Amino acid sequence: MPRGTGPTIEELEFVFGCFARGLETSVVLEEIEGTEFPKRDPRTIGRYRLYWDVARQVILRRELTVADPIIARAMQQHYEDINNGLQLLKIYLEPLAGEGPEGEISAWEPQPMDKIRADDLLEHVADPALNKAVKRAITDGPEAERRVASRIALDSLREILAMRLVGGNCRHCPNPLEP
Repeated sequence: MPRGTGPTIEELEFVFGCFARGLETSVVLEEIEGTEFPKRDPRTIGRYRLYWDVARQVILRRELTVADPIIARAMQQHYEDINNGLQLLKIYLEPLAGEGPEGEISAWEPQPMDKIRADDLLEHVADPALNKAVKRAITDGPEAERRVASRIALDSLREILAMRLVGGNCRHCPNPLEP
């Protein structure tokens, strides 16, 4: 197979049909052998399976929200809560990173619901570097280390805020769909 050759719609329909039947990657590769589609390696089929899973989640969520406005509202409120968690972290980290007024940096002691919102944000984003930076920044320790960690975390949080898109799931997602 030439490198860089993307799948056709027909090929994806065929492979997605195999996934819908519950076939494993090795069986999908065998099924492809008898078709006009190019030979693919297991990693490519694994990538197609990821496409299938994401597309299926998007479609199921859309159907679920159209069918049930209560779930749609709960999902909207959940994403507002996640955005609040982002804002809370950002507001706490800015002075620690040396932005804004200087002064004593108080300990990270959010209200219980605010902590849940911030934790849910980090679970949705699922970025180990962000999680590590936030944890280092909000934990007592040398101010210089916390300042560096705060800057790293703020850069990531601002990118998330600029995209206005948080993917993933957390244990508090109001829908029954799992990744």
